[in-house]
Amino acid sequence: MAEPDLQWRTNLRGNLLLWPDLSPNVATLLKQDGKQYDEAVFLGEIPIGDGEKVPTDTRAVRNTAEVLALSGLAFRDSRDVYRLTNLGATAVQFLRAGENGQRPASERNIHLLGECFLNGLICVAEYRAILLLMLKCEGRLSNEELNRALARLKNLTDVEVTADAIIASRRSGDPTSIGPRIYDDASYENGDSRSEQRRAMNPIFLLTGAGGLIINVTQDKSGFRTLSPWASELILNSIESAATFSSHNPLITRLIAHHSRAPFPHY
Repeated sequence: MAEPDLQWRTNLRGNLLLWPDLSPNVATLLKQDGKQYDEAVFLGEIPIGDGEKVPTDTRAVRNTAEVLALSGLAFRDSRDVYRLTNLGATAVQFLRAGENGQRPASERNIHLLGECFLNGLICVAEYRAILLLMLKCEGRLSNEELNRALARLKNLTDVEVTADAIIASRRSGDPTSIGPRIYDDASYENGDSRSEQRRAMNPIFLLTGAGGLIINVTQDKSGFRTLSPWASELILNSIESAATFSSHNPLITRLIAHHSRAPFPHY
């Protein structure tokens, strides 16, 4: 079967934050398993910290639901009931806080959940392309590099030459040699606005990196996102046996969850 063309989602608005802490939006939706999908009701359940504004727009729920679906965690069934997948249920069990404030996940064992995510996400052509690109670029990418790389990645076969272009641009100090940006190219020409690319690239890094499990959430001092130490070898080992699907496949949520081999029952 021919591998699908890469179709990039440059309009993502939700952020998938799982590790080291669940975002309030994500935590709220992951608690809705088995409930009728109702954005207004879910919105009202998002906890608000001191000094934070009360969310009033249901787009916050809709955007979060989108990234949860695209990561294989949850979906709306034929009766419009919100359901966790086996991967979603496993993540909840691993990441939730217990009555004593402790949770099963720790720095020492978080790779176990990360491996489940990687098994599923590596099957998605768009996510695989970014993970392979990071692997070939010393395990790191900046917002600027990703924004430019996405514009030239049309197929998985483009990863090698794109990685070479990024490495060359680092040596020359000229990221424009990678090519134009896929997202708001003209808007980021001004040096003062260039850092704003983080808003556009953050959802893509977080979705591909399982909300901080596979790709670190924060940038290092040089402005790079980096692969988690355990991920590199597993990426290479997983590719050989992985199927390939487009993120635009209408069954993508269940396909990711199925290939994750997460232990909880699959709906």
